[in-house]
Amino acid sequence: MRAYVEHGFAPTDEGLVTLKCRPENEADVYAHGSAHQAFLELGSVRCPVTIALGIEETVPAVFGRAIAENLADAVVESIPSLAHFGPLEDPEFVARSIATAFA
Repeated sequence: MRAYVEHGFAPTDEGLVTLKCRPENEADVYAHGSAHQAFLELGSVRCPVTIALGIEETVPAVFGRAIAENLADAVVESIPSLAHFGPLEDPEFVARSIATAFA
């Protein structure tokens, strides 16, 4: 929860805060959560995949390792300076990491 509060919001000109992601995306995450079968299809993914993980103790990191184990060609990139909201915490670092993966 702390990471969500610290990194999920941006200040507005009016002195308030707003979500850094689009509100409809945030709502979809909570509405659908894990109500999908994507994990069952991981074995069919044939392209290289980079799984970027933040702090190892967080739930997403545990899922990330499980996902990587079920992919044919996965690389796990551990980024201990980031937490659950890595792309919102340090978007420039994450962008560089993505660019490097595609180089």
